[in-house]
Amino acid sequence: MARLFYFVQMEKWFLLINPFAGGGKTEKKKEEVFNLLRRNQIDFEVAESYSRKEAIEIIHEKIIGGFRKIMALGGDGTLNSLVNGIFTQQNISPSEITIALIPIGTGNDWIKTHHIPKSISKAIEIIGQGKTSIHDVGILRKKNSPDEIQYFINVAGCGFQGFVAERIEGTGHWLKIGPAAFYFGLVDALFRYKTTQVKIESIETLQEGRYFNVSIGICKSAGGGMKVTPNAITDDGLFDVTIAGDLLKTEVIQNIPRLFNGSFVHHQKISQFRTKKISVSSVPLAPVETDGEIFGYGDFEVDILEKAIQVISNNR
Repeated sequence: MARLFYFVQMEKWFLLINPFAGGGKTEKKKEEVFNLLRRNQIDFEVAESYSRKEAIEIIHEKIIGGFRKIMALGGDGTLNSLVNGIFTQQNISPSEITIALIPIGTGNDWIKTHHIPKSISKAIEIIGQGKTSIHDVGILRKKNSPDEIQYFINVAGCGFQGFVAERIEGTGHWLKIGPAAFYFGLVDALFRYKTTQVKIESIETLQEGRYFNVSIGICKSAGGGMKVTPNAITDDGLFDVTIAGDLLKTEVIQNIPRLFNGSFVHHQKISQFRTKKISVSSVPLAPVETDGEIFGYGDFEVDILEKAIQVISNNR
């Protein structure tokens, strides 16, 4: 009987809910989500998490309980908590796990790379179809505190990108809802942020100077649709790195439309390369974010975990 129960658990999805995602929309939408999952014949068990720490603990518990399919109702931050829960457990290889996202978030950037619509019903239909793809994951370590580790599945950023995330986190509750949060954070940060002295090291390059931003991408967009690493491929075993030089504020403002379509990478002060490992140091210490979640200030190293997990995707 124990073996049979374990098999049933493996076939069932576990749904992690972030009740704060999308400015609290999750609470209003969850019954609709439950009905849509049942309509698509998706068997599931559900739990809510009220903090990142609790979310990671719940994921650990559910994996021990036999779950190998885990989905989140929330945004990029909820997905990031889910990924960190999976990669900080020691019971099974994360490559045995399949993850999915039902998008109710502020930025919803990860789904853009995978062509998953914002529509809850359509996203759930895609989960029901069960089409998966393999996905790389990044691991970021602080140099001065090696025990501080963060995994990410979309994009990590240092400099302006981290500062924008920090400003959004500090805004009023209503401003955190939808694209307006990112536009507000972008404008607010632009008039406060100063370029930082940065040293970037990898096998491919050594660069040092005043830089506006460093983006390290597995996927293509961050910050509510900004295509900071527009050529990233999710399973090639490489980070796409975009470095913005000492841009003037007027240059940033002029290029905001190009930031959202990815063409800004052709600007003369923008450079790109691909790598498996990168080290970034800054003076003064620059803010760092992973998948839109603040990771504090500090020098750091990032490594790629190739083909690390299975994801539900709508890519052809």
